[in-house]
Amino acid sequence: MGVPPYIGETSEGVRIKLRVKPGARTDRLIGVLGDSLKVEINAAPEGGRANQALCKMFAELLGVPLRNIRITVGESSQNKTITIRAVGLESATAAIAAALSKPSTTFTMPSGPLRTKRVYSFSYQSSQSKDQAR
Repeated sequence: MGVPPYIGETSEGVRIKLRVKPGARTDRLIGVLGDSLKVEINAAPEGGRANQALCKMFAELLGVPLRNIRITVGESSQNKTITIRAVGLESATAAIAAALSKPSTTFTMPSGPLRTKRVYSFSYQSSQSKDQAR
């Protein structure tokens, strides 16, 4: 099994390149986007809440204490790099691959009031297509 492009090993530990979407419906791994792992986080990107939720999610996923995970690049960006100490490259890769292979990998964490997402749909018909329909 090869190593995915989003994960690597440094002298500080395992590093994972992420593309994070805060304010999502749930905390979950989406898949690979280019050379990053795409992640959705329920918490809003205000006051570091989304960053904290991201670190908690990876601590739970990899079975390491929260203090072993830190954001090394992109504190205020959607493109982030996290570094995890006390976990091996192989075990981190296997845990992420297992989570991605499940139909829906969601992480439930207490994160305040339930957010609802409304989707509106409508159809648009241009005046040209109306004339053709007549």
